[in-house]
Amino acid sequence: LKKCDGKPLINSVNGSEKSLKEILPLAKKYGAKTIVNLSNIDYVFDKDPNKFKDAKKIENISWKEFRKIVGNKWVPGANAPFDPVASREAQKNKFKVVVMNGKNLSDLAKVLKGEDKIVGTIIA
Repeated sequence: LKKCDGKPLINSVNGSEKSLKEILPLAKKYGAKTIVNLSNIDYVFDKDPNKFKDAKKIENISWKEFRKIVGNKWVPGANAPFDPVASREAQKNKFKVVVMNGKNLSDLAKVLKGEDKIVGTIIA
């Protein structure tokens, strides 16, 4: 990680609560500013789009507003785009989190270059 020129890249295989709790301290230790959460969704929505036809995609959201959506506790089986417990830690450490589709490699390249004009949701 020390050889990444200030841009640590950390991989979590499954995004479980335990994995995220372990990753965020590493990100802080090595000076990461942005966490990229690759998923099977293009955006975070204000409510579950599979259940609500009027769900609205979110391109940018504050941690305060995001945490209103996901809550503060991990609920097994919950369909949260970023773990609620990890969200609290990410907010506390002032990380920017990008939630995006892992198949969108061109926009991932943009994020790694520091660009924000992407298909995805930026939480900061």
